[in-house]
Amino acid sequence: MLPFRSLHEIREAINRQELDLPSLVESYLERIEERKNLNVFVEVFDMEALDSARLIQDKMAGIPAISLPLGMHSNSMPFGIQLMTRSFNETELLKFSKYILAKFNTLA
Repeated sequence: MLPFRSLHEIREAINRQELDLPSLVESYLERIEERKNLNVFVEVFDMEALDSARLIQDKMAGIPAISLPLGMHSNSMPFGIQLMTRSFNETELLKFSKYILAKFNTLA
């Protein structure tokens, strides 16, 4: 468990680069797992939470990225893809994104 007592302390640790978002999410997922004996229903999407944390962390680092919706699963949950590229390669990222959407998007 992380040694922080408030959101302010967490924000300050992130700003000082002493804590990254994936580590923070993993810590909270562990805490949720430890408390499974509660008399409540909790549905956690571990991988989605970690993927989102990594994407946000990359955006904070200045890595160009884009999320593309591609369709719906048979269970009515949306799915998509996240693409990233090296710095200053945004034009190529957008071109490739258009190609992916034209080739694989089932929402259109």
